[in-house]
Amino acid sequence: MGHVLAVVSQKGGVGKTTTSVNLAAAFARRGLKTLVVDVDPQGAVRYGVGLKRGHPPHGFSDYLNGARGLREVILPTALPWLRVMLAGTVSDAADHGTYHALVAETDVLKELLTAARERCDVVARIPMRGHVASLNVGAAAAIACATVARLRTASL
Repeated sequence: MGHVLAVVSQKGGVGKTTTSVNLAAAFARRGLKTLVVDVDPQGAVRYGVGLKRGHPPHGFSDYLNGARGLREVILPTALPWLRVMLAGTVSDAADHGTYHALVAETDVLKELLTAARERCDVVARIPMRGHVASLNVGAAAAIACATVARLRTASL
């Protein structure tokens, strides 16, 4: 079973997305099946994972509201072991209130992460800014450290 990694901070602009994408790419380059799930409605992952121009903007928000199926929102990248689920069309919306409510009130994200852990070695979750309280940050940090330690040991 895979691990869920979350890079969290309540402050914006500190590199959470950049760190998550770079860690995911490093895991994928090591041959670990890796999925990046962008839950942040800003949707900045689309700029950092090397997707080709013109890809559909569908993602987690579209899966969350039932507009798209899971297979439609998990996209391949240039790295064979790296897949990404973008934030989706919520990134284009002016008001993210409904999206925040759906994430908080449903178990869709929890179920998605559970299913992803069964198929991937690492799932990098990019949380919504200001919703750090919904994460078990200590557990996420322990998983990150254990995963990085395992990778470093494997490369020696």
